[in-house]
Order: sequence, then structure tokens, then C-alpha cells
Amino acid sequence: MPRRACVVILPLLLLPFLVSAADKKRPLNPQTRAQLETILGYLEAALARVGDVQAKDSLHSSLAKLYGQLGELGLARQNLETMGQPTSRDFALGSLACSQAEAGDFLQARMTAAEIGTQYERGRALGCVARKQVQAGRLNEALATAAEIDDPQARSDTLLLLGLALARQKQQIDSENVLAQAAEAARQMEYPGDQAWQLLNVAEAQKRAGQEINMQHTLGWARRAIDQVQVQDTKDRLLGRLAALQTKLGLEGEAYVTEGDIEDSQHRWEPRAAHAAKQAQRGDSAGVLSLIDNADPPVSQEEENARAWALEKVAQAQANAGDYLTAREVINRIPANHPARAHTLANLAQLLWWRGNDQEADSAFEEALDTASRVEDPGMRAQALRIVAGNLGETNQAERALGVLQRIDRENERRNALSSIALSRGRRGETEAALDWILRVEEPVEQAQALLGLAHGLILFDQHGPPRPRPQPASRPN
Repeated sequence: MPRRACVVILPLLLLPFLVSAADKKRPLNPQTRAQLETILGYLEAALARVGDVQAKDSLHSSLAKLYGQLGELGLARQNLETMGQPTSRDFALGSLACSQAEAGDFLQARMTAAEIGTQYERGRALGCVARKQVQAGRLNEALATAAEIDDPQARSDTLLLLGLALARQKQQIDSENVLAQAAEAARQMEYPGDQAWQLLNVAEAQKRAGQEINMQHTLGWARRAIDQVQVQDTKDRLLGRLAALQTKLGLEGEAYVTEGDIEDSQHRWEPRAAHAAKQAQRGDSAGVLSLIDNADPPVSQEEENARAWALEKVAQAQANAGDYLTAREVINRIPANHPARAHTLANLAQLLWWRGNDQEADSAFEEALDTASRVEDPGMRAQALRIVAGNLGETNQAERALGVLQRIDRENERRNALSSIALSRGRRGETEAALDWILRVEEPVEQAQALLGLAHGLILFDQHGPPRPRPQPASRPN
């Protein structure tokens, strides 16, 4: 193991109370602490080989967040001090403030948030603090923290999450008041389009919280904001989302009227997908296919693209309902080289694997890989391949996942795939096997991101155990 000379990282074996942010009551066991010490030793060596300042800052930010999750806030702060770019440091400070709030040190968390220079990141940090205060039963303090958020969208986002948390705690009156404040904050946003988008978020939250009357008022405000939007494409996109949400909420008549106001037909596919998803939930497979096949054919490349992404949602709804045959029928209606087809096949393969259908899962993975490899746009192709690799990792097929990495020619997507695969191995407690291939990764940023993923997976394994087992014997799909 490399020598540990850097002051930024101290031996974890000396830290007696390392705990994950998900469970503050139980310290990590000695074996996990020893494995984390090894992982962070290799991580230090990889960081020393990174020359790009932005990449190095990003890694130190991730490491600070990891130390925050471990409850070692001093080490998190030391990593922050090594960062040179203000924006990266602001993001990391937000993660540290959230960790301090998780530990119950709300005063220090707010002081850390006050150090953040950018309004958005400061609002994000204060929002996390407020959510932790609600979880601790300190509602008034949480509302006071939310009131300190200057940015109206960040304040609305925070109040929305607080309102849902209160609803889960059966504090219905408080939830209604807080979600009403979230809607009011949304109405204070500068541009009508932004107002409308956020108001739709609040309306959906009010529906989840069982606040039907307030939801109707919020949808009305959203429609009025949409009517003030001057750019027609933006207006149509918002009308499409409104119609889709009305369909989801059971307001089919209103959704039909809203859809009729959309001028560009590509934006009608989102509400159609929402309607098809409802039919899938009801088991109306014939109705799903009829809705797709009877729609007017796309008149532009933009509409063809919108249709493909809408069909991805429909196929996922069918698969979630257990109707794999109809899901396949929907997938077959997506163009053969479209990234939406690759994404859908990869997700279907993962679902089939988890339900014990190995043969069907293997076939879907092969088709997903073939489709992803034929996507024309280089960025979308790399993203599709990353999703296939990540899903293979999630289904305990690390060697196949690593093989897919060779086809990913975009740095960010390849690094994200590496981190995802490593996290999956750590989540299963396969630390030694993961280190065996991670240490053969030559590029230092890729190796460091994989090591961070492995560390996070190992903490999850320690705190929650391995993923749920698959059913045996394998069942057959419909």
C-alpha cells in the first residue's frame, strides 16, 4: 500500500466512530475500516498523479463529501482547503454543511453554508439543513432556515421537500401550509416559464400529499404563467408537461383541452405517454398499442425524437407492470439506432435479471449493447453505453460491464461507468475483487473515481448488507 504522507488523508483505523450518513447509530465494523484505509491509500496515490486542476478539485470535493458521510468533518474540511476553484469549493461546502446537519450540528451547518459564495449552492446547502431539521422534529427551525434562502426556486424546492416530509409524518396541516409557501415562492420567480415549471412540481407534490384542492389552485396558477410565455416552443413544452401531469392526476378531460392548445405536435407525445402509462397500470395492453399506432406519424426529426423518448416511458411502465411482451412490442416501435431504445432495453434487461429471467435478460442486454453501439450521435452513444455498463454492473456481471467500457470514448461517461461498476462491487462486499481491476486502470482520474465508488459501495454494504437476493427458481415472463 502507498505511504500515507499527505495531511489531507489520515489513517481511518485511528478513527473510532466512522458511520455512514444513512445510519448514525452504528459504527463501521473493524474490517470495513481496514478496507477503507486501503482504498483511501490507493486514492491518495491516484490523486497525486492527477494534473488537471478542475479534475483534482472535483475529486477532493467528492472525498470531502465521503469524509462528511463518515462523520469525519475535520478531514472533510482539510480536503476543502486544497481546492483552488471557487465553484468546486462551494459545491463541496454544501456537501459538508449537509453532513454537519446530518450529525445534528445545525448551528455549524448554517455557518458552513454562510461561507458559500454562489446563491444557488448556498440555497442548496440550507435546503439540506432544513430537511434534516424537519427529520429531527425541529419544524420552526427548518422554516426559519428555509426563509434564509434568497433564491426563490431554491426556497421553493426546499419548502416542497419539507412539505412532503411533513405529510409522511402525518402532520397534514403543517404540510399544507408549507407546500402553499412553496407555491408562493415559485410565483416569485422572475420568468413565467420558470414559474410554471416549478408550480407544476409543487402541484405534483400536493397530489402526493393528498391535497387535492390546493393542487387545483396551483395548476391554475401554472396555466396562467404558461399563458404569459412568449416563446412558442417553450410554451408548447410546458403545455405538454401540464397535460401529462393532468393525465397522471386523473384529470383526463382537462388534459385533453390542454393538449389541444399545443401547436407543435412533438410536444403532444409527453401527454400521450402519460395516458399510455395509465393504461399499462390498468392492464390494458391493447389500448396502449392502439394509442401508439393510431397517433399521427411524426412530421419532423424533432417529433420522431420526442416520440422515441415517450415510448421509452411507456415501455418502462409496461415492464414495471410485469407485461414484458407488450413492453417488447413498444420497444420494437422505437427506431433501431435511437438511444431511447438502448436505454429501455438495458432497463428491461436489469428488471428481467432481478426477477430471475436470466435467458431473457441476457438477450435484452445483448440487444441493448448492439443498439447503443449503433447510436449515431457520439455523446448520446457514450451515454447509452454507460447505462448498459452500469446495469450490467448492477446485475453482478462486472466482467461484461468492464468489456463495454472499451467502447465508451467520452471521458465523463467512462468515468461515471467505472464508478457505478465499482460501487456495485462494493455494495456486494467484493472489495478485493474490485481492487484487482481498479488498480489496473492506468488513467489516474478514472482510477480515483472508481475507488470513490468502491468506498461508497462498501459503506452501504457495511450498513445495510448485500442487495436483496434474486428469486429462485427463475420465473417466466408473460
